[in-house]
Amino acid sequence: MQVDGLGEKSTPRWVESLFNSGDGDVVRLWMESGFLKDDPGWLLDLVDRERSNVAKLFVVSGDVNDYAFDPGEGYMPAIQLIADTTAELKEWAIEYSQSGIFQALSGQSHSQLEDLFIELGANEGEARNPSTINSSVQDKLLSDFRIMELILRASRNQGICLIIENVDLMLSQDSRDLERNVLADALLRWTKDRDISRSRNMIVMLAEAADAINSVMRSHGARIEGIQVERPDTRKERLKFLAAVFAGPDVASMDYIRLSHGSRPRFDEEFGPYIDSQFSALADQTSG
Repeated sequence: MQVDGLGEKSTPRWVESLFNSGDGDVVRLWMESGFLKDDPGWLLDLVDRERSNVAKLFVVSGDVNDYAFDPGEGYMPAIQLIADTTAELKEWAIEYSQSGIFQALSGQSHSQLEDLFIELGANEGEARNPSTINSSVQDKLLSDFRIMELILRASRNQGICLIIENVDLMLSQDSRDLERNVLADALLRWTKDRDISRSRNMIVMLAEAADAINSVMRSHGARIEGIQVERPDTRKERLKFLAAVFAGPDVASMDYIRLSHGSRPRFDEEFGPYIDSQFSALADQTSG
Protein backbone atom coordinates (compact mmCIF):
# COMPACT_ATOMS: atom_id res chain seq x y z
CA MET A 1 0.00 0.00 0.00
CA GLN A 2 1.24 3.51 -0.80
CA VAL A 3 0.82 5.74 2.24
CA ASP A 4 0.60 9.44 1.36
CA GLY A 5 3.35 11.62 2.72
CA LEU A 6 6.01 8.91 2.99
CA GLY A 7 7.70 9.48 -0.34
CA GLU A 8 7.05 8.22 -3.83
CA LYS A 9 7.45 4.59 -4.73
CA SER A 10 8.22 3.00 -8.07
CA THR A 11 5.40 1.35 -9.97
CA PRO A 12 4.13 -1.63 -7.92
CA ARG A 13 6.08 -4.62 -9.15
CA TRP A 14 3.22 -7.10 -9.37
CA VAL A 15 0.89 -4.88 -11.42
CA GLU A 16 3.79 -3.79 -13.63
CA SER A 17 4.68 -7.42 -14.24
CA LEU A 18 1.05 -8.24 -15.01
CA PHE A 19 0.82 -5.61 -17.76
CA ASN A 20 4.26 -6.36 -19.18
CA SER A 21 4.09 -10.16 -19.17
CA GLY A 22 0.55 -11.28 -18.44
CA ASP A 23 -1.78 -13.24 -20.67
CA GLY A 24 -3.37 -10.77 -23.12
CA ASP A 25 -6.91 -11.92 -22.38
CA VAL A 26 -6.33 -11.62 -18.64
CA VAL A 27 -4.83 -8.12 -18.96
CA ARG A 28 -7.82 -7.03 -21.00
CA LEU A 29 -10.10 -8.52 -18.34
CA TRP A 30 -8.32 -6.49 -15.66
CA MET A 31 -8.73 -3.28 -17.65
CA GLU A 32 -12.37 -3.84 -18.54
CA SER A 33 -13.36 -4.94 -15.02
CA GLY A 34 -11.74 -1.98 -13.25
CA PHE A 35 -9.64 -4.06 -10.88
CA LEU A 36 -6.94 -1.39 -10.58
CA LYS A 37 -8.40 0.60 -7.74
CA ASP A 38 -7.07 1.77 -4.37
CA ASP A 39 -6.20 -0.57 -1.53
CA PRO A 40 -9.09 -2.29 0.29
CA GLY A 41 -11.52 0.26 1.71
CA TRP A 42 -11.25 -1.18 5.22
CA LEU A 43 -7.47 -0.72 5.15
CA LEU A 44 -7.71 2.89 4.02
CA ASP A 45 -10.30 3.43 6.77
CA LEU A 46 -7.90 2.04 9.39
CA VAL A 47 -5.04 4.26 8.21
CA ASP A 48 -7.23 7.38 8.01
CA ARG A 49 -8.61 6.90 11.52
CA GLU A 50 -5.17 6.28 13.01
CA ARG A 51 -3.60 9.28 11.29
CA SER A 52 -6.53 11.46 12.37
CA ASN A 53 -5.85 10.34 15.97
CA VAL A 54 -9.43 9.10 16.29
CA ALA A 55 -8.28 6.21 18.50
CA LYS A 56 -5.30 4.08 19.50
CA LEU A 57 -7.15 0.78 19.80
CA PHE A 58 -8.92 -0.84 16.84
CA VAL A 59 -10.81 -4.08 16.31
CA VAL A 60 -10.58 -5.32 12.71
CA SER A 61 -13.25 -7.99 12.33
CA GLY A 62 -14.87 -10.10 9.65
CA ASP A 63 -12.92 -11.83 6.90
CA VAL A 64 -9.56 -11.29 8.63
CA ASN A 65 -8.20 -14.79 7.97
CA ASP A 66 -8.55 -14.55 4.18
CA TYR A 67 -6.35 -13.01 1.49
CA ALA A 68 -6.35 -9.30 0.63
CA PHE A 69 -4.98 -7.63 -2.50
CA ASP A 70 -1.99 -5.29 -2.70
CA PRO A 71 -0.86 -3.82 -6.07
CA GLY A 72 2.80 -4.30 -5.18
CA GLU A 73 2.73 -7.91 -4.03
CA GLY A 74 -0.56 -9.34 -5.26
CA TYR A 75 -2.66 -11.36 -2.83
CA MET A 76 -1.42 -11.91 0.71
CA PRO A 77 -2.94 -12.75 4.13
CA ALA A 78 -4.89 -9.79 5.51
CA ILE A 79 -2.73 -9.73 8.65
CA GLN A 80 0.42 -9.39 6.51
CA LEU A 81 -1.13 -6.54 4.52
CA ILE A 82 -1.97 -4.78 7.80
CA ALA A 83 1.59 -5.37 9.03
CA ASP A 84 3.16 -4.10 5.78
CA THR A 85 0.95 -1.02 5.81
CA THR A 86 1.46 -0.13 9.46
CA ALA A 87 5.21 -0.68 8.98
CA GLU A 88 5.10 2.30 6.60
CA LEU A 89 3.48 4.35 9.35
CA LYS A 90 5.33 2.99 12.36
CA GLU A 91 8.84 1.96 13.29
CA TRP A 92 7.67 -1.50 14.35
CA ALA A 93 4.77 -3.85 13.60
CA ILE A 94 4.67 -6.61 16.23
CA GLU A 95 2.28 -9.56 16.19
CA TYR A 96 1.05 -11.47 19.24
CA SER A 97 -0.34 -14.86 18.23
CA GLN A 98 -2.87 -17.04 20.01
CA SER A 99 -0.04 -19.41 20.93
CA GLY A 100 1.53 -16.63 22.99
CA ILE A 101 4.42 -15.72 20.67
CA PHE A 102 5.60 -12.21 19.81
CA GLN A 103 6.94 -11.73 16.28
CA ALA A 104 8.22 -8.72 14.35
CA LEU A 105 6.35 -8.31 11.05
CA SER A 106 8.15 -5.15 9.95
CA GLY A 107 11.46 -6.64 8.83
CA GLN A 108 13.39 -6.75 12.10
CA SER A 109 15.01 -9.98 13.28
CA HIS A 110 13.99 -11.87 16.41
CA SER A 111 17.21 -10.76 18.12
CA GLN A 112 16.30 -7.13 17.39
CA LEU A 113 12.87 -7.78 18.88
CA GLU A 114 14.51 -9.23 22.00
CA ASP A 115 16.73 -6.14 22.21
CA LEU A 116 13.63 -3.95 22.02
CA PHE A 117 11.99 -5.84 24.88
CA ILE A 118 15.14 -5.53 26.97
CA GLU A 119 15.22 -1.80 26.23
CA LEU A 120 11.59 -1.53 27.36
CA GLY A 121 12.31 -3.46 30.56
CA ALA A 122 10.53 -6.69 29.62
CA ASN A 123 12.12 -10.06 30.32
CA GLU A 124 10.92 -11.51 27.03
CA GLY A 125 13.15 -14.57 27.24
CA GLU A 126 11.45 -15.94 30.35
CA ALA A 127 8.00 -15.02 29.10
CA ARG A 128 8.54 -16.95 25.88
CA ASN A 129 10.13 -20.04 27.45
CA PRO A 130 7.86 -21.39 30.22
CA SER A 131 10.19 -24.37 30.83
CA THR A 132 12.78 -22.02 32.34
CA ILE A 133 10.46 -20.71 35.03
CA ASN A 134 7.78 -22.09 37.30
CA SER A 135 4.80 -20.10 36.07
CA SER A 136 1.09 -20.75 35.93
CA VAL A 137 -1.11 -19.99 32.94
CA GLN A 138 -2.23 -16.87 34.75
CA ASP A 139 1.36 -15.76 35.33
CA LYS A 140 2.18 -16.25 31.66
CA LEU A 141 -0.85 -14.28 30.51
CA LEU A 142 -0.10 -11.48 32.92
CA SER A 143 3.51 -11.46 31.73
CA ASP A 144 2.44 -11.29 28.08
CA PHE A 145 0.05 -8.42 28.71
CA ARG A 146 2.68 -6.63 30.75
CA ILE A 147 4.95 -6.80 27.70
CA MET A 148 2.14 -5.47 25.50
CA GLU A 149 1.58 -2.59 27.89
CA LEU A 150 5.28 -1.72 27.86
CA ILE A 151 5.16 -1.75 24.05
CA LEU A 152 2.13 0.54 23.93
CA ARG A 153 3.60 2.99 26.44
CA ALA A 154 7.01 3.08 24.74
CA SER A 155 8.27 6.34 23.31
CA ARG A 156 9.50 5.73 19.76
CA ASN A 157 10.04 8.28 17.00
CA GLN A 158 7.66 6.62 14.54
CA GLY A 159 5.65 4.55 16.99
CA ILE A 160 4.80 0.85 17.29
CA CYS A 161 1.81 -1.10 16.02
CA LEU A 162 0.87 -4.13 18.12
CA ILE A 163 -1.30 -6.67 16.27
CA ILE A 164 -3.18 -9.28 18.33
CA GLU A 165 -4.69 -12.06 16.25
CA ASN A 166 -7.79 -14.16 17.07
CA VAL A 167 -8.69 -11.91 19.97
CA ASP A 168 -12.28 -13.17 19.85
CA LEU A 169 -11.07 -16.67 20.77
CA MET A 170 -9.65 -15.24 24.00
CA LEU A 171 -13.06 -14.00 25.10
CA SER A 172 -15.35 -16.79 26.26
CA GLN A 173 -18.92 -16.17 27.42
CA ASP A 174 -17.93 -17.22 30.94
CA SER A 175 -17.21 -14.11 33.01
CA ARG A 176 -15.02 -16.26 35.28
CA ASP A 177 -12.73 -17.24 32.40
CA LEU A 178 -9.11 -16.27 33.06
CA GLU A 179 -8.16 -15.14 29.52
CA ARG A 180 -11.36 -13.12 29.20
CA ASN A 181 -10.70 -11.23 32.41
CA VAL A 182 -7.00 -10.62 31.75
CA LEU A 183 -7.74 -9.25 28.28
CA ALA A 184 -10.73 -7.20 29.41
CA ASP A 185 -8.76 -5.64 32.27
CA ALA A 186 -5.88 -4.80 29.92
CA LEU A 187 -8.13 -3.21 27.31
CA LEU A 188 -9.86 -1.08 29.90
CA ARG A 189 -6.52 0.15 31.23
CA TRP A 190 -5.24 0.89 27.74
CA THR A 191 -8.29 2.93 26.73
CA LYS A 192 -7.79 5.17 29.77
CA ASP A 193 -3.97 5.35 29.83
CA ARG A 194 -2.77 8.90 29.10
CA ASP A 195 0.73 7.78 28.12
CA ILE A 196 -0.74 5.46 25.48
CA SER A 197 -3.14 8.12 24.21
CA ARG A 198 -0.27 10.59 23.85
CA SER A 199 2.09 8.13 22.16
CA ARG A 200 2.38 7.35 18.45
CA ASN A 201 1.63 3.68 19.14
CA MET A 202 -1.49 1.75 18.14
CA ILE A 203 -3.04 -1.65 18.71
CA VAL A 204 -4.94 -3.63 16.09
CA MET A 205 -6.95 -6.63 17.31
CA LEU A 206 -8.10 -9.15 14.72
CA ALA A 207 -11.33 -11.08 15.23
CA GLU A 208 -13.68 -12.97 12.94
CA ALA A 209 -16.53 -11.70 15.12
CA ALA A 210 -16.40 -8.58 17.26
CA ASP A 211 -19.52 -9.29 19.33
CA ALA A 212 -17.68 -10.66 22.36
CA ILE A 213 -15.15 -7.84 22.63
CA ASN A 214 -17.81 -5.18 21.99
CA SER A 215 -19.93 -6.72 24.76
CA VAL A 216 -17.04 -6.56 27.23
CA MET A 217 -16.26 -2.96 26.32
CA ARG A 218 -19.89 -1.80 26.52
CA SER A 219 -20.35 -3.45 29.92
CA HIS A 220 -17.53 -1.27 31.25
CA GLY A 221 -18.45 1.91 29.41
CA ALA A 222 -15.38 1.76 27.15
CA ARG A 223 -15.24 2.11 23.36
CA ILE A 224 -12.85 0.76 20.74
CA GLU A 225 -12.95 1.72 17.07
CA GLY A 226 -14.26 -1.05 14.81
CA ILE A 227 -13.23 -1.78 11.22
CA GLN A 228 -15.21 -4.33 9.20
CA VAL A 229 -13.55 -6.54 6.56
CA GLU A 230 -16.23 -7.72 4.17
CA ARG A 231 -16.12 -11.23 2.77
CA PRO A 232 -15.17 -11.14 -0.95
CA ASP A 233 -18.04 -13.31 -2.12
CA THR A 234 -19.18 -11.19 -5.04
CA ARG A 235 -18.66 -12.26 -8.62
CA LYS A 236 -16.26 -9.38 -9.23
CA GLU A 237 -14.00 -10.31 -6.31
CA ARG A 238 -13.90 -13.97 -7.33
CA LEU A 239 -13.11 -12.96 -10.89
CA LYS A 240 -10.32 -10.67 -9.72
CA PHE A 241 -8.73 -13.45 -7.66
CA LEU A 242 -8.84 -15.94 -10.55
CA ALA A 243 -7.39 -13.39 -12.96
CA ALA A 244 -4.56 -12.61 -10.52
CA VAL A 245 -3.66 -16.20 -9.66
CA PHE A 246 -3.68 -17.42 -13.27
CA ALA A 247 -2.37 -14.26 -14.98
CA GLY A 248 0.35 -16.11 -16.91
CA PRO A 249 3.63 -17.99 -16.35
CA ASP A 250 5.83 -14.89 -16.79
CA VAL A 251 4.03 -12.69 -14.26
CA ALA A 252 5.92 -12.10 -11.00
CA SER A 253 5.02 -14.64 -8.34
CA MET A 254 2.95 -13.73 -5.31
CA ASP A 255 5.00 -14.65 -2.25
CA TYR A 256 2.04 -15.89 -0.23
CA ILE A 257 0.32 -17.92 -2.98
CA ARG A 258 1.82 -21.38 -3.41
CA LEU A 259 1.03 -22.16 -7.03
CA SER A 260 2.87 -23.30 -10.11
CA HIS A 261 3.40 -20.36 -12.48
CA GLY A 262 2.30 -22.29 -15.51
CA SER A 263 -0.71 -24.01 -13.99
CA ARG A 264 -4.22 -23.16 -15.04
CA PRO A 265 -7.49 -24.73 -13.99
CA ARG A 266 -8.96 -27.28 -16.38
CA PHE A 267 -12.48 -26.36 -17.45
CA ASP A 268 -15.15 -28.20 -19.34
CA GLU A 269 -16.02 -26.95 -22.83
CA GLU A 270 -19.12 -25.22 -21.44
CA PHE A 271 -16.89 -22.42 -20.08
CA GLY A 272 -15.83 -21.22 -23.51
CA PRO A 273 -12.58 -21.22 -25.52
CA TYR A 274 -10.92 -18.13 -24.00
CA ILE A 275 -9.41 -17.90 -20.56
CA ASP A 276 -11.21 -14.66 -19.66
CA SER A 277 -14.60 -16.17 -20.50
CA GLN A 278 -13.66 -19.28 -18.51
CA PHE A 279 -12.79 -17.16 -15.48
CA SER A 280 -16.04 -15.23 -15.84
CA ALA A 281 -18.10 -18.39 -15.98
CA LEU A 282 -16.37 -19.89 -12.94
CA ALA A 283 -16.79 -16.64 -10.98
CA ASP A 284 -20.52 -16.70 -11.76
CA GLN A 285 -20.80 -20.24 -10.40
CA THR A 286 -18.77 -19.75 -7.22
CA SER A 287 -19.78 -16.29 -6.00
CA GLY A 288 -22.41 -15.52 -3.39
